[in-house]
Amino acid sequence: MVEKSGYYKEAGSLPTLLGEEYPEILKDFEGVEFVVDNPAAEGEEAYFNTVNNESELGLDVSPEPKQSIVEAAIQGTMTLDEIMEEWNQKWTAAQENNGITVEEYSYTK
Repeated sequence: MVEKSGYYKEAGSLPTLLGEEYPEILKDFEGVEFVVDNPAAEGEEAYFNTVNNESELGLDVSPEPKQSIVEAAIQGTMTLDEIMEEWNQKWTAAQENNGITVEEYSYTK
C-alpha cells in the first residue's frame, strides 16, 4: 500500500518514499530546508527555560497549557485569542523581568 497506492498524492501530503515526486499542492515547498530545533545562540541557551518557568506557562514541560485550551473551549470561558493574549502578557513580563529582549526578524525575501 505504501509503495504503490499513491495515497499521499490524493491526500496532498508528503511522499512516503524518498525520491517520490511531491503532489502538485506542495510544489512550492520544493527546495525548502526543514530545520528542527535550531540551537539557541551562544550565551542564550537558558533563555527559554528561564522565561518558561517565570511565566508559569510550562510550555513543552507540562500538559496544562494544552489542557487549559480544551477546558476553556468546553466551558466557553475564554476564546483562543484571549488565552493567547494572556500567555503573551505572561511571556513578555517574564522576558522583561530577566532583561531578555527580542530582535525584530523578517521572514520576507
